[in-house]
Amino acid sequence: MSRYTILIVNPQRGVNREVISLFENMYTELSRNMIKYGCLAYIIAPWTILLLSNGVRDHVHQELFESLKSKNYLNVKLASITSSSPVHAILTAMRVLSRKDYYFQDGVEEPYTIGVFASKWTTGQVDLLSNIALQTRTLLEISQLILNSGGLPLSVSLNKLVSIVKKDSLTVLKDLIRHVKIGFGVDYLAINALNKAEESLFLQETTNS
Repeated sequence: MSRYTILIVNPQRGVNREVISLFENMYTELSRNMIKYGCLAYIIAPWTILLLSNGVRDHVHQELFESLKSKNYLNVKLASITSSSPVHAILTAMRVLSRKDYYFQDGVEEPYTIGVFASKWTTGQVDLLSNIALQTRTLLEISQLILNSGGLPLSVSLNKLVSIVKKDSLTVLKDLIRHVKIGFGVDYLAINALNKAEESLFLQETTNS
């Protein structure tokens, strides 16, 4: 069981550049303010933010909600759920937020397991664009494997994927995904789990170089 906090933002007056900019600024501010608690924030869908917020009490979530709610042009809802599955937590939060604007669930908070998956660039007779297409396709396929194993992809860049993974699926993922480099990190605080995963990946890269 870990804590997953879902924020849903609904523009009050339609979507335009100004509103999109407000949302992006709100996300940046949220990330900056919550990292001091060891939290990580990710945009996981349009107008939807996932905050990994182990260790953050109800009153802090409430203060965050009230602060974001005061932003002009944006309606904000927040639900903080404890669950062994990030997907289950998100679905539960969506159901709760269809009835109320704020919800905090007490529960046991266990460490997050975060995986960082890095593509291995192909060498030889492959042009740059084909290499980019191959790496993108590879990370999307890995994202589907992670979802199927009960995890949740958080962010995808050109050659790197960050994901919440279920601890009991680590061996399966390592066996299935042999064509990428993988770093795993486990910690009660999300920022520490990510740092450990990045360190694990870096050590693997330097050892194999």
